[in-house]
Amino acid sequence: MEQADEDRLTLSVAGRALPYRLTRTLTCRTPDTLDLHYRLTNLGQDAMPYIWAAHPLFACGAAAEIVLPPEVRAVCNTLPASWGWGEPESEFDWPVARDAEGRAVRLDRVGAPTLQRGRKFFAPPATRPNWAALVRRPAGDWLHLAWDAALVPYLGLWVDEGVLSQESIAAPEPTTGFYDSLAVAWAKQEVTVVEAGATQAWTLSVRLGAGDLPAAPPAAT
Repeated sequence: MEQADEDRLTLSVAGRALPYRLTRTLTCRTPDTLDLHYRLTNLGQDAMPYIWAAHPLFACGAAAEIVLPPEVRAVCNTLPASWGWGEPESEFDWPVARDAEGRAVRLDRVGAPTLQRGRKFFAPPATRPNWAALVRRPAGDWLHLAWDAALVPYLGLWVDEGVLSQESIAAPEPTTGFYDSLAVAWAKQEVTVVEAGATQAWTLSVRLGAGDLPAAPPAAT
């Protein structure tokens, strides 16, 4: 811990296998908005490709709705075929897809944990979404994540309907690589690189509310 006071908490960690320092500072911009500011410094002599991802596990309840920007019209599977979504990088329409039997499936809905299934999708790399939201139904409570897509270009989405968790879980995961493997992301040249001696900084904003979901609440700058 580097700093802790009434309105700011700063934590940092130094790399062991690689020479870097990652710092996270948490601030409350408003009573309903938490900003997580990240700074990554490459302390080495070589450029360093890296994947950072938010890994929230939001217990959102059955019937929750996942809301993505309108430009997200498709998603691709990144799990092995044994999970039931075809081979990795099989593409599905968003938000309504067709399963192997041709039935319509609402990918933007989270089911009950009794379903005992899960899915991990990514928005196509060229899409560059900059926000994602969860809405609890029927209550209408919502959680909104926002970030700068120029700095965090990719978005993963994990949904757990009882396969690993006892609750219904949704996890929008803004990230700096496509997809969960650094080796895969590097091979695809879809990964962020920090040059030797350089620092990169980005912010993830988390906002809570109820009622109508704002069109696109801004991320902190």
